[in-house]
Amino acid sequence: MIRDKQAAGKYGRAFILASVLLLILFLFSGVSSAVENKNSEIRKPVFDYFVMSFCPYSNQVEPVISELYSEFKGKVEFKPHYVIYEDSGHPLFSCLYPQNKSYCAMHGLNELYQDVREVCVKQEYGLGKYYKFITGVNEKCGQNVTCWKEIASDLRISIKKIERCAEENKFNILAKELSITNNFSVYGSPTFFINGELYEGVRTEEALKQEICNSFEKKPSICKLNLSGGK
Repeated sequence: MIRDKQAAGKYGRAFILASVLLLILFLFSGVSSAVENKNSEIRKPVFDYFVMSFCPYSNQVEPVISELYSEFKGKVEFKPHYVIYEDSGHPLFSCLYPQNKSYCAMHGLNELYQDVREVCVKQEYGLGKYYKFITGVNEKCGQNVTCWKEIASDLRISIKKIERCAEENKFNILAKELSITNNFSVYGSPTFFINGELYEGVRTEEALKQEICNSFEKKPSICKLNLSGGK
């Protein structure tokens, strides 16, 4: 009887020890998975770029960026920004002066307003519809200050919502864009940064795609294809 109790106690302690070890392994596995997921998020390339809504050079490259967004959606974080200046007395700049601050654009005051509208579309409707919106504006509107409404209507973007967003938030939006412009030390458009590094290469689809692909630790399958779909 004593031996049976001793054996039972021995096996019981072994069972408890095994259970504790399994619990530790389970918890460690969960922590490892969380760390791996976090690292995976950190490794997603970030593509910051700066444009001006009425800059012809920006307008020329935006279809390229739109195509890249379609190709890398979900794999790369696309961050469009707008170049905003502080008043420097430059004769070509047009500025707004709210509360002793200054927000200036290179291509007239209407560019500031269009910058704000485009930010509002991005905030309210997401990047997919944002790229469709700016593509339509670039192709059909030029610097026409009301044409954007036709593009918005065609895309089922609420004109009233965008007008309200622009009116209520324009100075907050301009302040944020100015701050980002200064943080990146940007002076012209278009300007590109991939993972915080200035890109100074050519602005073709394949060149930008190659640079983005090089920023992955593990390249996705799209990097093995040309943007046209061929190998």
